[in-house]
Amino acid sequence: MNKPWEALLATSAVVSIALGGVVVTSVSASAADLPVTGTTEVPVDVAAPGTAPVGAAAPAEAPSPAAPAAPAPADVPPTDVPVADAPTAEPVEPDAAPVADGAAAPDAAAPAADEEIAAAALAPAPDAPVLDGGTIGLYEVTRAQGATDTDVPLTFTGTGLAGAVVSLDFARADDVTDAVDPDVSVVVGADGRWSASVRISAGTSVYTATQHTVDADGAATSEESAPSAERRIVVIAQVLPQWGVVDQESDEKWVADIVSDDGVEYAEVFVNGTTGTLYRAEISLVSVDRSTTYEVVRPEEYADGKWAHSFAITPGQYRIAVRQISDEPGTFPRYNSGLNYSPVITVVPSSDVVASAPVVTTPGNGSTLVVPGGRDGTPVTLAGTGQPGYQVVAYAEPRDEDGTYAYFDGAGDGPLLVGADGRWSAAEQELPAGVYDVTVYQYDSSLQNPTASETTTLTFEVRAATAVTPAGTGSAVRPSAGGSLAYTGSDDATRSLVGGGLAIALGALGLVVARLRRRSATESDVTTLS
Repeated sequence: MNKPWEALLATSAVVSIALGGVVVTSVSASAADLPVTGTTEVPVDVAAPGTAPVGAAAPAEAPSPAAPAAPAPADVPPTDVPVADAPTAEPVEPDAAPVADGAAAPDAAAPAADEEIAAAALAPAPDAPVLDGGTIGLYEVTRAQGATDTDVPLTFTGTGLAGAVVSLDFARADDVTDAVDPDVSVVVGADGRWSASVRISAGTSVYTATQHTVDADGAATSEESAPSAERRIVVIAQVLPQWGVVDQESDEKWVADIVSDDGVEYAEVFVNGTTGTLYRAEISLVSVDRSTTYEVVRPEEYADGKWAHSFAITPGQYRIAVRQISDEPGTFPRYNSGLNYSPVITVVPSSDVVASAPVVTTPGNGSTLVVPGGRDGTPVTLAGTGQPGYQVVAYAEPRDEDGTYAYFDGAGDGPLLVGADGRWSAAEQELPAGVYDVTVYQYDSSLQNPTASETTTLTFEVRAATAVTPAGTGSAVRPSAGGSLAYTGSDDATRSLVGGGLAIALGALGLVVARLRRRSATESDVTTLS
């Protein structure tokens, strides 16, 4: 098939491709040397347009635009059109017309051809680089570390092919529209490690990494790898003022006095505190060394700047951390303050608490105490044994509804504590006559939620002294305690009464003896006549 000369392309190029050890060459004539008028046609080899046969001689160098026209291939007949009068032809798109056998591709198509050739020359893509860290990362950056109201500095690391270029691609995972979305590329070191420093907006982002190999000039020599596994990061800028406080002055101890449905013991630990009115409070349950966070909550305020919350905590040692955060929806705020930490909170298992009742050694159960003469009541003290360090609660309840209740304190009206030797003794209480039921138990006063032990109970009676009245004025009055306890005591009035009666009896006996003696003497004076 023949084509007019004006269909021949108007540029010159020499392109060589090294493909599997075979050199493929294409040569084209200068546009100034090709006739563009007349009707002369040239034969076209449609089997291999624009290429030379495999194994053809090395390509000739393309002439410069100002050089004379290159000679036509041997199979192209000479033209009758004068070359000198030929005007310059307009460039034609590569697919506008076929190219004669041995003719070069047009210059206008050279860039596209270069790209295709370059793509064909790139090595296969390497494996994706690896990002350090877990699937989700949380970064809190302070002002001292470079955080601002707009972004924070972060450094990302990983591994890759030594000498390759790793590219990080970031994308927002929240609704923030004014965020900084950086993309960065770094070269992997000879040890296979890479590190990239960027500034990124506070909030939630995702990022991946790809890599490709390069030559000494930095030009790509391989395809881009597939993306690495995606990572999600939460970035918080610690730029707010710190006004949050936990209302806890010293270390606290709680007992796990609640059992869950799964059989797990825990304590319901109540905490409260304050924060600024401009921001919301965020509190956390953390380990005592502050390295681990177990729970994070945003408590509701019950008054301006005041909050309260209860944590269900299993046995162990903890602290409560509090901070201010920007009031935004979502799990993590974009901005917060630093943390303030409470003193230590210790939760002990229920087995650490002594549940047995204290022992009462004085007074004995069922004993009777007598009111001394001239007094309205008798001094009563309680004493016994218990768990060292525990506080004892002891009180006496009268059976008479009009009687007096008595609560037994320690010395100086202080708490009644068990000493290090395991003994306790209450201060005296003066009780009027009556029957009293005593209850005693102990508990660990160091606990914020103390649990009472089992109780010890006993009963004793207080009796008034017996009064003696003069003869003819009445009879002696016996005490009436209103109870059922047997009277086993004695007093001075009773002893006086018994002594007086004995003296009277002895006096009467003496009088009888004297009379008998006088009668005997009288009878002995009578003389009997013989």
